[in-house]
Amino acid sequence: MTSNAFKASSLSRRHFVAGAGILALSLMSGCTPPNTKPTEAKMTPGTYSASVEGLYGPYTIEVDVSEEAILDVRIASTHESMYMGQRAQSTIAANVVKHQTTEVDSITGATITTTTMKEAIRDALTQAGANKKMFSEDATTPAPANASGDIADFDPDVIVVGAGITGITAALTAADRGAKVLVLDHNSHFGGSTMYSGGYCAAAGGETLPKYGYETNPDELYAWFLDGDESTFRPELSYVAAYNSGPALDMLTKYGAEWIEGGPIGDGVGAHANAASTGNATEEVDYFAAYVISHEQRGLSIFEDTAASIQEFVDKGQMVYLLNTKATELVTNDAREVTGVRTEAGEEFSAPATILSCGGYCANEEMLSQLYARWARSGSPSSIGNMFDAAVKIGAVLHDMDFCRTDGGTLPVLEGNGQSVMREIKHNTPGMVWLNTDGVRFWKEGSNAARAYFDTDENTVYCVANKAILESDDILYYGNYATYVTDSNNEELERMAEQGEVVFKGETVEEAAEKAGLDPKVVAEQIKRYNGFCATGIDEDFGKGEDSLIALEEGPFYIFETIPNVKNTYGGLVIDDCARVVDGDNQPIVGLYAAGETAGNYNIVRPSASYYGGNLHRGCTFGYTAALSAVADFSL
Repeated sequence: MTSNAFKASSLSRRHFVAGAGILALSLMSGCTPPNTKPTEAKMTPGTYSASVEGLYGPYTIEVDVSEEAILDVRIASTHESMYMGQRAQSTIAANVVKHQTTEVDSITGATITTTTMKEAIRDALTQAGANKKMFSEDATTPAPANASGDIADFDPDVIVVGAGITGITAALTAADRGAKVLVLDHNSHFGGSTMYSGGYCAAAGGETLPKYGYETNPDELYAWFLDGDESTFRPELSYVAAYNSGPALDMLTKYGAEWIEGGPIGDGVGAHANAASTGNATEEVDYFAAYVISHEQRGLSIFEDTAASIQEFVDKGQMVYLLNTKATELVTNDAREVTGVRTEAGEEFSAPATILSCGGYCANEEMLSQLYARWARSGSPSSIGNMFDAAVKIGAVLHDMDFCRTDGGTLPVLEGNGQSVMREIKHNTPGMVWLNTDGVRFWKEGSNAARAYFDTDENTVYCVANKAILESDDILYYGNYATYVTDSNNEELERMAEQGEVVFKGETVEEAAEKAGLDPKVVAEQIKRYNGFCATGIDEDFGKGEDSLIALEEGPFYIFETIPNVKNTYGGLVIDDCARVVDGDNQPIVGLYAAGETAGNYNIVRPSASYYGGNLHRGCTFGYTAALSAVADFSL
């Protein structure tokens, strides 16, 4: 192992969210903060507003000032994402008021939002009469070192590649069992794709869930996993997913993760309480599993919560982590056993066991270009699939790499594939009709959209609606649907229709089709046939339900050009029920383990099932399992 003399440094939340934990902070109004410094320059007291262009659209802020101080900062209107962007805005606002400066920490994962927020506040202050020197004192915290812990004399038992929910659970579990753990991540912070999530984690059994009023049953969860097409998943992994889920959740809780009530999961799956509510009436639901939610309702707070525990392991000399460290190769001995990893910089780190928990490949353009002609991305930009090739080179096997978890309805407003989702429509809105690039209806709308977008030509679906459908619901989102920021008055939709690049409007369906580049006659015939099914209540082509057969008769008509957006990837490394990576003969590769999306998160446990908290459930459960196996296999 190389002997770089990294010195120990204290683990701060900057290692997770660059010093700006997104908290539910109040914005302190009505009084001058005690740390306000007198200055010769004076502002004109009052309220000043400024507007800027954010990530998803324009937003406006308001700033209240006295002659010498910033009293309050409010977000008057915004199109930024609810969980990441808007929380970033609130955090910046609160910190500016607290520190009386615009030079506060930016927020990892929300760079554009935080940068424009500071610009807007500075604009408002300038309007009030502030000069450049006012409110410019540096209140940022020092950038973290790439490492915490002294790597020079550290001989790890386990190397964990990737520090999302899967990797953190694996690292804590291995350390809990007495192993020495080295964590590597190519980002400058912990979190992976989990930091973009809502922090929902499902489980059954264990000690944590009963504290929130949930009495769950792993036996029934396992039976539910088995109630599906066994050709699409492996029962032995479903067993692990059921029975190790509770203990995995307990492990995160033991080391600091805090939760609030989520809801029950039962046969109906959808019979759960509102995700953000408390006091759920679980006695009315026949359930066997449940999910809790990270107490700040964002996945990134899981990493903030466990930071102190990780630092304790670092201080004890039991753990070291290296950030900005991209693993690219696996090191093997003559027996083809994995003995460690090699980084992009050429450093080698050795250990008996290596756990790959470095995510999927939703941000890997080269890999996705083999599957999709067109796509956008709403998943993590850090999911680059950097260890798949490394594992395959030493004999590992990939499975189900021909399909990804995607959502439809993305409007391709940016050029090039792999762009972040900027605008999306509710493609499953009742009454909307899906056409392929030939202008022909090709699918039962609303069903298995991921497959529809994957199978159709150019991964492109033209969604047809009319004014009546638009008036029935807010169908356009800023960003992807998970942001919950809608174009509530259709102003943006009409602007895009006027622009005529991805939204096409016509008084007749023929006019809209022609603008979209589709054959007007073909489209008109398809809509006429569809309207006929609406009249009879029977969809003779695809069996669409009568309730969703809503005729498109009166204009104006709208046609939306849509493509899929990749949220997570389905495929990954084949593992056994101990999370050991196996070769082409289904034999474990000694020293190598995989979990989370790296192990094909969505194909190991009933991939057709969707349930709240399933993503984090599978990640932490198999991270926990991989660590237990590594410790047992090498008697660590």
